[in-house]
Amino acid sequence: STCPRMRFQDLTVPPVELLRAAFGSSTAEVALTVSCTLANFVMGMGILTCTNVAVESYRRLNRRARYLCALLDLRAARRACLPHLSISSVSQVRAWLVLRQY
Repeated sequence: STCPRMRFQDLTVPPVELLRAAFGSSTAEVALTVSCTLANFVMGMGILTCTNVAVESYRRLNRRARYLCALLDLRAARRACLPHLSISSVSQVRAWLVLRQY
């Protein structure tokens, strides 16, 4: 017994049949499928936007912390070309606390 040879024409499906298989045959099925797809897209974009905001705020806070550490450490201040803030008097402690607020 030999297997019949398949032809390419046997494998092709009209585009209308592909759309019916993907989205459904009735108007309600198509509307439900499209609305669910759009809702997933919108929620995904919202999650990605929130993640991007969180990452950017973390980077900003990390940069500020590095600058403050560089202000307090003499070697780090020289490397970063920043002025060194030595805390030896009350006025310098107050200045450091004011800088730390921002």
